[in-house]
Amino acid sequence: MEFVAREAFAAFARRDEIAPKICPGHERNASPFYDTLSQIHAAWMLSPRDDLGGACPRAIALDRHDHLTWDLQDRCEHWSLLGECPRGLAESSHAFRYGGFGTHELVKYYDLVRELLWSCWERLTELAQSPTIGHRPESLAVGDFLTTEVPRLESVRESWLDAPDPECHGRTPRSIIRRERARLPEGMSGHEAAIDPDCPCCQMMADMPGPYFWHLDGCNMDDDFAFDLYHRTREEWEEERRSWEEHNRRFDAEWSERKRLGVTDSTPREDGSNAVWSRSFSVGDAADVPLGIRVFGLGCRLAELIVGLRADAGRESTPPETQRHIDQLNRDFGNLRELLQGPDLSLAEALFEPVLGRFAETLAAVAAARPDLAPQCESLAHDLGMLADPPPPEPTWDSRDGDIPF
Repeated sequence: MEFVAREAFAAFARRDEIAPKICPGHERNASPFYDTLSQIHAAWMLSPRDDLGGACPRAIALDRHDHLTWDLQDRCEHWSLLGECPRGLAESSHAFRYGGFGTHELVKYYDLVRELLWSCWERLTELAQSPTIGHRPESLAVGDFLTTEVPRLESVRESWLDAPDPECHGRTPRSIIRRERARLPEGMSGHEAAIDPDCPCCQMMADMPGPYFWHLDGCNMDDDFAFDLYHRTREEWEEERRSWEEHNRRFDAEWSERKRLGVTDSTPREDGSNAVWSRSFSVGDAADVPLGIRVFGLGCRLAELIVGLRADAGRESTPPETQRHIDQLNRDFGNLRELLQGPDLSLAEALFEPVLGRFAETLAAVAAARPDLAPQCESLAHDLGMLADPPPPEPTWDSRDGDIPF
C-alpha cells in the first residue's frame, strides 16, 4: 500500500509532463495516465525487497506457479474420472498457506494492484480539485498523504476482494483465490457453461455429461515481462518475442506475395468446403471417423452459418425472419442428434432419411433468403449427405501378401 501511494503521489506531481490535462471520468484503459500506472505496477513487481529476502514480488509469485498449475490439472482429471469434486485442502494446512500462487491468484492479484493504483490516482485527482488544497495536492507532504491514504487503500483492498465479479459468474476474488489455494477446480455443468442458446456447439456441450472447468488466463494483462506468467527470466521472454516477430514477418511477406499473385484464397477441396468455411472445425469425410465426431463437425459448421445469418450490418437485434431460420436450423440439428443418440436403432433407421431431408429443406430456404450464404448452405447439405453415406475407407496394403517384396 505504501509503495502504491508513494509512487502514485510522485507521478501525480509530474502529471503535466505525462499528459496535457487530467481527464476525470475518462475510461481507465483510455486514460492518458494508463501507461504511468502500468509502469508503477511493473516497478513494484520487479523491485527487490528486503522483506522478501532480496527477491522481487514477481519471483515470489511465480516460484511455485508450475506446480500449482499441474496440481489443479490433476484435480480436474480426478473430478472428470470419478464424477465428484475432490476434497480441498484445509485452510489451516501448510500446503494451503504456503503452497504458492496459481494462475487465478496471479490474475486477481494483478487486478487488485491496478484497482489500488487507480483508486489512489483518482483520490489525488479529487484532492487536486478541492478548493482547500488549491489544485496542488503535491503541496502536502508525502508523509501526510501516506498517513491517510494507506489505511484508505487497505479498506479499498478488502472491499474489492469481497465484491462479486460479474465476469467470474458473480464470484468474489477472495473466494476464487481461496478455492485455488485449496486445489479445487472451478467446475460447472454443461448447461451453466453454455453461452449462446442459438449456438449448436453450446447445445451439444449442454447435453454432455461431466463437469466443465473455467480458467483465468491473464489475457487482459499488459504485454510486459513484469506481468508475464510463463517465463522466469527476461532473456526467455525476449527470445519468445523475437520468435513471434520473425514468424509475423514471414507471414506478412508471404501474404503480400500471395496478394500480388492473386492466390489469397485457400485451396478448395473437391466439394469446395474449404472455400466457404473460414472459422469452423472440420473432421473430413473419412468413414473411420466416429459418428459423434462427424456430427460435432456439422455442428461447428452450422454455428458458423448462424454467425453469418446474424451478421446484418446496422441492426441491434436479430430480425424476426432471421431468428425463425436460426430456430429451425437448431431444431433440425437437435432432431438429428436426438435420433442418433437414441437407443432404438430401428426407429433411427426409419427416420434418418426424413430428418436429413427436412434439414436440407431448411438449408435451401436459408440459401434462398440469403444468397450470400448459399455456398455455405450447399456445403453443409453436402456434408449431411456424406453423414448418411460416407466414402469408403482408402485401401491399405496387406503386409501378409506374398507378392509385396517389403
